[in-house]
Amino acid sequence: SRVSVVGYISGARKIEMLRSHHVFCNPTTFPEGLQTTLMETMAFGMAAVTCHAGGIGDFFEPGEMGVILDSPEATQIADAIQHFADNRSRLAQIALFNHEYASRRFLASHAAAFLKDRYLELVNRSSADRGS
Repeated sequence: SRVSVVGYISGARKIEMLRSHHVFCNPTTFPEGLQTTLMETMAFGMAAVTCHAGGIGDFFEPGEMGVILDSPEATQIADAIQHFADNRSRLAQIALFNHEYASRRFLASHAAAFLKDRYLELVNRSSADRGS
C-alpha cells in the first residue's frame, strides 16, 4: 500500500513497474487519441484511474476497467486510489478484466488479424458486387 510517482520510464525499469504495480493513475485531460500507456498498463493487468479525455471515452468501461474522474483534482485521485486499496478483491477482478480485454483488442497480432478479416470482407463484397 504505497504510491509511486514516476516520470518517463522505459526498458527493463518500465517492465518491472508494470509487473509490480496494481493501479495506473494518469488523470490527463490532454485530448490525445488512445493513450498507449493506458493500453500497456491494462495488458499488464492494472486498474486505471484516468479522466474523460481523447479516445478514452470510446472504449473505457467505468467500474469494469477502473475509474474515470470528473476532474484531475488531488482529492478525487486520492479517493480513487484509496477505493482500490480498500477493495483488493475488486481490484483483482478489474486486473483480470483489463488483462483479458487488452489481450483480445490491443495486441498487434490481433489488430493485424482484425484488419486482414475486414480487408477480405471488402474484397469479397466488391467481387460479389461486380459479379451481380
